[in-house]
Amino acid sequence: MCIRDRSGAMSRVEEELTCVLLSAGFLIGYHVYWYKQAQADYAAAGGLTTRGTMGVIRESWIRKFVGENISTVPLNTLRNHIAVLRYSGSSSLMASVVTAGYVVNMRVQDTAVDGIVYWKLGLLSLNFGISFFNFMQALRFSNHLGFILHVDRLDDSLGGAVVDPSFAVHYFRKGILYQSLGLRGYYLAVPLVCWVFGPRPLVVGSLFICCAMFFFDRTGSGENQFFITDRPIIDRDSDEFDAVAIELSDPRKGSVQSQTNPESDAPEDSRALLPDQDAS
Repeated sequence: MCIRDRSGAMSRVEEELTCVLLSAGFLIGYHVYWYKQAQADYAAAGGLTTRGTMGVIRESWIRKFVGENISTVPLNTLRNHIAVLRYSGSSSLMASVVTAGYVVNMRVQDTAVDGIVYWKLGLLSLNFGISFFNFMQALRFSNHLGFILHVDRLDDSLGGAVVDPSFAVHYFRKGILYQSLGLRGYYLAVPLVCWVFGPRPLVVGSLFICCAMFFFDRTGSGENQFFITDRPIIDRDSDEFDAVAIELSDPRKGSVQSQTNPESDAPEDSRALLPDQDAS
């Protein structure tokens, strides 16, 4: 039973429970706020949060390549993404096993430590174990995506139905969700490690990681400066497209005509210097 001493100070168990509830309130409250902000930012393409901004970009990236003859660039991007998931999953599994082995070793050697320390280290090991399963789920959905991107319709022997690009988007979003949960497990390890040194360091670690994640989860801008919606789409074969290309050229590097062969006609030169061309 939690009691107080004659001076009215908190008992150790009461202090532990108070600090745990306070830290849990900080972490849960921040993640509820973060999730709502990210969902609203994704729906509005606001470019304010990292999750919302990258969600819009990833969905556009997937819809661009579904069913097409994919080049090596998107395949390399997906392969690098899978490599990151594999490395993160193996690291979390190693951290979980090492922490659990350390606890077992302390028990075998009958180390003179407080019994609650075993529970703290056990929760730390469990946290890394959960992160491992989240990364493996993210790896699973990312592997499926490699097949979905190559198919825009089923084979005629299977009915020939058209594959909706939203199916690929759905799978990739689930993979990113699991990846995000795995990374949150890494962040949660900071206050758990602080908890080993006492209940008050747990509160300090929770406040620190909440402040750090607030900056990690934002793009660094208070307004949308990444998605330009007021610029009209211009046909590449039109004269207006060439005029815009000349206007947007960097004056410090000289005009478009001065960088090109003067014997060739201007429209072809201006198209060749546009940054979004595939000539690179």
